[in-house]
Amino acid sequence: MSGAVLVIAGLDPSGGAGLLADTAVVLARGLFPLGIVTALTDQDSSACHSMHLTSVDLVSRQLRTVLADLPAGGLGAIKIGMLGSAEMGAAIADALRDVKTPLVLDPILSSSSGAVLGSIEAFAPLKGLTSVVTPNTDEISIMSDIIVHSMTEMRSAATRLRERGWRAVLGKGGHLDGDPCDLLLEEGGERVFANERIAGPVPHGTGCALSTEIACELALGRSLTDAVERARAHVRDRIARARKLGNGRPLLGYP
Repeated sequence: MSGAVLVIAGLDPSGGAGLLADTAVVLARGLFPLGIVTALTDQDSSACHSMHLTSVDLVSRQLRTVLADLPAGGLGAIKIGMLGSAEMGAAIADALRDVKTPLVLDPILSSSSGAVLGSIEAFAPLKGLTSVVTPNTDEISIMSDIIVHSMTEMRSAATRLRERGWRAVLGKGGHLDGDPCDLLLEEGGERVFANERIAGPVPHGTGCALSTEIACELALGRSLTDAVERARAHVRDRIARARKLGNGRPLLGYP
């Protein structure tokens, strides 16, 4: 158990998603955030308008420098979000090859407004290092080649990802009809997490927050199932406290 969580993600200047939002999550959980920026975006609460990738060499050097500076056991968990390119994913995987720390991967392929932010090739090098991958319905459909419109199809898609080498899969069903259900599939079996849908507009950055909350729980020594259950509860609480700061979607209630 450690008090530090490393976030590797893009920068959303609105603070609703990406590194700034992830940092707010880590701080709210009483943990210490470390951060590496993979991309700069022109983004607000309504849409992502453009993206500029950080130098792969710089990200690699930053990552190796931060890891070399930490004492043994000084890092509790890693959360990876937006990568942007296959070269970025390969460089990060290479730098993390010998790091024995829980790693949560949020495989961001596009923004909620439809801007393309990555590809499945970017995440493939991290497959063997990832403790759990957290795709939404669109992402798991692309990653598995199974179009997901139901929990039955979600289960089939998660099973295929496990067959393709992903250790554990949390398929997020918030975009499906009805009340939101998430499916966790790991070696020990499966668990379905269900809640009533919270009324009102969906806040910006819920996927980023959930994956970071899971990383925080793993850093605190929870099992994966407990980490997901607790993380979902924290995010639901923040959704209920969301507030509107800009002209677009509300932002989660952090802090």
